[in-house]
Amino acid sequence: MSVFRGKWPAEPENDNKKSKGLLKNGERSGIVLAAALIIYGVINSDVPLCFFMLAFILFYGHVWLERSQLTQLASLSNVLKGLSITMLIGSVIMIFM
Repeated sequence: MSVFRGKWPAEPENDNKKSKGLLKNGERSGIVLAAALIIYGVINSDVPLCFFMLAFILFYGHVWLERSQLTQLASLSNVLKGLSITMLIGSVIMIFM
């Protein structure tokens, strides 16, 4: 007679599960919101807002390129990161001008 020892047998891995995307749901909704704010900034001619949101979207482009794990795009990822930081600083400076 077998005795239950508190552990269930291991279930086999299912390789047909949904593959995880490069961006999570919160990141996707943030990008959509940033795009909507860019459109709002263009309509109301708010240049600092457009720059700030474009820097936000470029930063997520950097994150997306890093998560894609393509070694050929590593330098492009660093360029996007630097450009997004520069645009962020520029948009803050434009607010106070």
